[in-house]
Amino acid sequence: MKKLGMIFLCAMLCVASACKRFGAPRAEASPESALSKNTAEIKFPIINFHHVGPIATNATEKQVTYTTTPEVLEAELKYLKDHGYRTVLLDVLIDAFDKGVPLPPKAVALTFDDGWRDQFRNAFPLLKKYGMVGSFFIPVGWVGHSKVMGWTELRELADAGMGVGTHGYLHWHFDTIHGWALDREIVQTKKTMEQHLGRPVDVIAYPGGYYNAEAIGVVKAAGYKLALTTKHRIGQSAALRFEVGRFHGGNSLETVTDPLTSNSY
Repeated sequence: MKKLGMIFLCAMLCVASACKRFGAPRAEASPESALSKNTAEIKFPIINFHHVGPIATNATEKQVTYTTTPEVLEAELKYLKDHGYRTVLLDVLIDAFDKGVPLPPKAVALTFDDGWRDQFRNAFPLLKKYGMVGSFFIPVGWVGHSKVMGWTELRELADAGMGVGTHGYLHWHFDTIHGWALDREIVQTKKTMEQHLGRPVDVIAYPGGYYNAEAIGVVKAAGYKLALTTKHRIGQSAALRFEVGRFHGGNSLETVTDPLTSNSY
């Protein structure tokens, strides 16, 4: 556990360097300009959360930015329910790309990054209360740390109909690593998670939103069907299925309502 704690501490330092101010996407080394954009876009908003819990009075700016209180999350879920939105798993986007299956009306996806145990403790019960689903993305090398969900909790999420995907191994930025490191962060994590969950893992979320063309190539070769960025966009297309956009969900109702109303969705 001492060794795991040291690994986790080092990884957290990497996470800290990735955090940016709320309201703008985190920097990404994006190769999307080299990809075809001829595929028709599908309007599909994805809202991304991190910590779900109380905010201490002495919390840092970063902690405030990346924390949603249970009370605010419940208000956000209630808004979605009251306004006719339907939360879905990311499988529906895969089916839309691969089979031409239309998305349900007013479909919205909710994602939760980093595998924090407070997501299981606070977000999971609220999702069940409102009859909603979310997708959780976990750095596999963090699983079982005191602040991160273990395999038992992840299996419970999956068995309850939630999505579970990978978020790297130690949350290393994919645009700064190569070779064996990319293989461990992308390929081996998929295999490990599938072994523990007993089901396919088709979606990966880029740690910190960082990736490049080499990382996309490894993601594709590993058999993932989608990869999630931190780019703020509602329009998704099969040509950019490995650069799917998401909006940051924070501790205010507007972080959920603004992407919807500003895009007339």
